[in-house]
Amino acid sequence: MDELTLDQAIEAEILGTLAEYKARAADGKLTVDDLWAVAAEAFSGVVTIGRLFFDDEDLRPALIAAVERSYDRWIEPLDLPGPDSLLDPMLRSIAREVVGRIYDRLAAA
Repeated sequence: MDELTLDQAIEAEILGTLAEYKARAADGKLTVDDLWAVAAEAFSGVVTIGRLFFDDEDLRPALIAAVERSYDRWIEPLDLPGPDSLLDPMLRSIAREVVGRIYDRLAAA
């Protein structure tokens, strides 16, 4: 990939995910299930993108670090349904865990 960094590729994935989130939230009826569906698609895409940049040995920690940076930049500023002081730390932790687990499942396949 010409000069594209992992963070830039993940940023593109997240921007697409944010557009989908905003489209689903536009009617004011966004559910937790909607939020999880959008997040699961994004995490799976992030793992696929990461494979373009790293070998399997280095991929898991690189993905987790990139997801944390991306979360801080793109997701934390969103006004999600619920209290930010509870949701933001919980979602950041879940993002780390989910990306690690998705990677583990794909690596085992």
